[in-house]
Amino acid sequence: MHHFIINITVFTFAMIGLIFFALLVYKKVSDFGIGTKPNSKLKVLDMLRVTPSKTFYVISTGSERFLVASDTNNMNLISKLESNDYVEEI
Repeated sequence: MHHFIINITVFTFAMIGLIFFALLVYKKVSDFGIGTKPNSKLKVLDMLRVTPSKTFYVISTGSERFLVASDTNNMNLISKLESNDYVEEI
């Protein structure tokens, strides 16, 4: 019986390790989620979720910043922000 418990424990830890490894690989190769690729010129600086389906984003590209609204079906430019309209907190 003792040998059986050790085998189950080793198998369980091996499966958990395999799942974490698969998630790590998936995260490295997928492009999902908010963020940027390392060499991307487009960056999401901030976001505000108003409702579960409506979100505001502050997006930058180079020295320009834009306020964008998004819902489940559309994405709309609200305005181009002036340099003093949005200050990124560090």
